[in-house]
Amino acid sequence: MIKKYKKKDGSTAYMFQIYLGVDPISGKKKRTTKRGFKTQQEAKLALARLQLESKEPDFITETTKTFEEVCNMWLEQYRNTVKASTYTIQKVAIDKHILPLFGHIRMSKITIQFCQKQVNHWFSYYKKYSNLIGITTSVFNYAINIRLLNNNPMDGVIRPKKLQKVDEEDYIAPFYDREQLLTFLS
Repeated sequence: MIKKYKKKDGSTAYMFQIYLGVDPISGKKKRTTKRGFKTQQEAKLALARLQLESKEPDFITETTKTFEEVCNMWLEQYRNTVKASTYTIQKVAIDKHILPLFGHIRMSKITIQFCQKQVNHWFSYYKKYSNLIGITTSVFNYAINIRLLNNNPMDGVIRPKKLQKVDEEDYIAPFYDREQLLTFLS
């Protein structure tokens, strides 16, 4: 099961391929290959862990679906929950702001750091950046619900906030000289 191979740089590494059963939806056999282990022991440990996890009912294999594919699946469901005008507005926001950044990336490869970078980018130019965060979070939650992901990288994102500029002069406590204080007190 575990095979030794040479990398391009000439170093030795180990890999394995495992059969994970039949996909109940497509009816196709599921296999996965993991490679890049430095030692045979490391590969054996990863193989044993994967075999154990694959027996669990909520086992999630690494998906090859891109963000755009999952987003389109989510949109089909979302369409049935909102008015047509809301759907159109959200679809435009997705096409214009979210898919250009996320669309081509595999769901399993998107990290919290990548999401934070995109949120900061939206914040820099788009007034309704919070809506984009909400849509993206919903797509990731949908991926979790259909067992494509274990966690939502958008949950780790810190939302930026617009800060109001403060003039120091407005916040200096009033100071009265003697005559003004006497006038005020009388």
